[in-house]
Amino acid sequence: MSEPQNFHTANDQYIEIKGDFVAGDLIIIQTIVLPDPPPPLWVDVPAAPTHKIIGRETLRNQLFALLTDENPAPLTLNGLSGVGKTTLALLAAYHPALQAAFPDGVLWGSCGPLPNIPGILNRWGEALGRPISHLPTLAEKAAAVKQLIGTRKVLLILDDVWELEDAQALLCGGPHCAHLITTPEQTIGRKLTDNENALHLESLTTAESVAILSQLAPAAYKDYTEAVQQIAAACGGLPLAVVLIGGYLEEQGDDGSGLFADLTAEALAHVADPAARLQLINEQMDNSLSLQDTLALSLDIVSTEARQAFFNLGVFAPRPDTFSRAAAEEVAQTSGRTLLELTRHNLLEVSEQQLALHPLLADFAKTKSEPAAVTRHWGHYLAEVQKDPEDWRHIETLYGQIRWAWQTAAPEQQYLYLDTLHLYQMRRGLWEDQAAWAQQVIDNGEKHHTPDHQSLGLNMLGQVYDFLGQPDKALGYMQQTLTLAEAQNDEAQKATALTNIGRCYDQLNQPEEALSYYNQALPLVQATGNRLNEAKLLNNIGLVYDYLQQPA
Repeated sequence: MSEPQNFHTANDQYIEIKGDFVAGDLIIIQTIVLPDPPPPLWVDVPAAPTHKIIGRETLRNQLFALLTDENPAPLTLNGLSGVGKTTLALLAAYHPALQAAFPDGVLWGSCGPLPNIPGILNRWGEALGRPISHLPTLAEKAAAVKQLIGTRKVLLILDDVWELEDAQALLCGGPHCAHLITTPEQTIGRKLTDNENALHLESLTTAESVAILSQLAPAAYKDYTEAVQQIAAACGGLPLAVVLIGGYLEEQGDDGSGLFADLTAEALAHVADPAARLQLINEQMDNSLSLQDTLALSLDIVSTEARQAFFNLGVFAPRPDTFSRAAAEEVAQTSGRTLLELTRHNLLEVSEQQLALHPLLADFAKTKSEPAAVTRHWGHYLAEVQKDPEDWRHIETLYGQIRWAWQTAAPEQQYLYLDTLHLYQMRRGLWEDQAAWAQQVIDNGEKHHTPDHQSLGLNMLGQVYDFLGQPDKALGYMQQTLTLAEAQNDEAQKATALTNIGRCYDQLNQPEEALSYYNQALPLVQATGNRLNEAKLLNNIGLVYDYLQQPA
C-alpha cells in the first residue's frame, strides 16, 4: 500500500493523538491537518490617524468597555460635525484590545448624506466569500451578510449615519459581533439602542485643545505659550477648528504617503512667522473663533492659486469619498505644488494615495467654486467610465464621485452617464440609483423633446422592474418605449422594445402573447445584423414553443 499523501501548507497545524481505542491495540492517528484560519476581515476601513489622539480618555474607555460586553447592544456615538466621531471610531478599529476581542476583523461602512448602502453590503458580502450584488433588495443583501458572518467575531462600524433606515440596513452582524454607529443625529442613537449605549461626544476641553495645538505647532507653542493657550480656548473645543489653527500657525510636514514625492525640496520648503500670525489672530478674534473664522485665517495666508484651488475642490464629493491627485489637478486647474500647500495647512486631507475634503470645509468651498469646475468634475468622471464601462472594479472606486457628479451634470451628460453605467449598476444591484437616474433622463427627455433620452430611460426602468420580479410594471414602461420607437420610425429600438415586451409576457405566464411579440421582433432583429441578439431571441422563441409543447 502506498503512503498517504498530505496536502498542507507551511503554516498548517498538526495534531498527534495516541490511545487504547480497540481491544487494547494502540492506534495512532497522525497528521490531522488543521487549515490556516482565514485572515481577519478589513473592509473599507480608512487609514489610521497620522497624529497622536489627545483627550476623551474617559469616553474612549467607556466605549471600548461597552463594545466588549457580552452580547453588546448597538453602540451609538453622536455629536456635532467636526467634533471627532470618525476619529474615535478609527481608534476603535485600530485598538489592539478590540482587535483581540474581534479576531475575525472589521467591516466599515461610510455613509454620509448620500450613502451607497447596496454598495457597502456588496463589498461586505464579497469579503466574506460570496457575491451578493444579484440579490434585489437591501433586506436580502443584509440577511445574506448576516448568514455569512455566522458565529464570527466581527466589529461592524457604521460611520456618519444621517438616516435611521441606513443604519438599520447595515445592522447585520451575528451573535458574537458588535456594532458601533456614529451619527450627527441624536435621535438616531435613541431609536437604535438603550440610553446606556447612546453616547454623546462633547467638545474638547481647553486643556485638550492646547495639547493638540502644542503637537501641531510646537515652535509657536514653545515661544508663545500663553498666546497659543488663549487661541486654543477661543476655538470652542471643535477639533476641526483646532486643526486648522495648527496648520495656520505652522505648515505641517510630509504625511509620509508619497503622493507628492515628485516635488522638489524647494517646493516643500516654507518658513512661517508664528509671531505675525498670532498677532493677526489676536486682532481678529473677540474671545472666540468660529470655524468660519479659522478657515478664513487659513485661506488668508495661502497663495492666491491655493485659495482658488481650494474653492474649486469644493465641487468634489466630500469625505468619506476621495479623489485622485490627477483628478484634483484637472478639475481645480491647479498643480501638485498647490495641492501640497493646501495639505500643509490642513485644508486638504491625504489618505492612502488619495485626497479628501472634510464635509464642513467642502460646504464652504463649494459656495465659491467656479461654474467651470463643476463642468470639469462631471466631465472628468464621465470620461473615466467611458474608457472601459466593463471594468466594474475601477468604476467601483470612483462611484461615490460619479453619484455626486450625476447631480450637477447637464441633461445630455446625465443621458450619457446612464447609457454608460447602466450595465455596472445592474451587475452591482444598484437598482435604486438606476431607477432614479432613468426617471430623471425620462423627465429631461420630455422637457427638452429628446425622444432618444426618453426611450433609454423607459427601457432602463423596464429592466429594473423586470429584474425585481415585477413584470407587470416593467411591461408598462416597455410599451411606452415601443410607442416612442414607432413614432420615431426607429426600427432598432422597436426591435428591442418588442423583444422586451415578449419577455414581460413570458414572465407573466402568457406564452401566446410572448410568442406574438417575439415573432414581430425577429425580422427587425435580423435586419440589424446583430447575430448574438438574433440567437438570444430564437432561443426565447424555442423555449416558448417547448412550454406550449409545439414544434418550433
